[in-house]
Amino acid sequence: MPGMAAAVLRWDIEQGSPFLLVMTLTTQEQPPQPIVLTGYQARSHLRPHRGRDAPLLYELTTGNGRLTIDGPAGKLTVRIPAEDSSAWEWLEAVYDLELVAPSGEPTRLLEGPVCVDPEVTR
Repeated sequence: MPGMAAAVLRWDIEQGSPFLLVMTLTTQEQPPQPIVLTGYQARSHLRPHRGRDAPLLYELTTGNGRLTIDGPAGKLTVRIPAEDSSAWEWLEAVYDLELVAPSGEPTRLLEGPVCVDPEVTR
């Protein structure tokens, strides 16, 4: 994965509904094989804008259970519970998502905008 450019993916989140994104990382060989992620961790921050002064709006990590990794299958799952997004008072943000190798070396996997469709029924 080192040297791999981050993919840009917009996250459209319906406020008050669960958000789920499941990715399988595979090799470029034919046929593609899962990239083994055993021992990896993942982390992601949502912030109002890029830059060191941008406050943290929401954090996803393998430690807090918002990101999960199935190492042998090469699967990474992003989960934002409905009750979390219901409490958000913001509608736009940016994020990046990093994989952290067992050695501690991070690789940015995804990045992009986050757009929240506000909840009407509460």
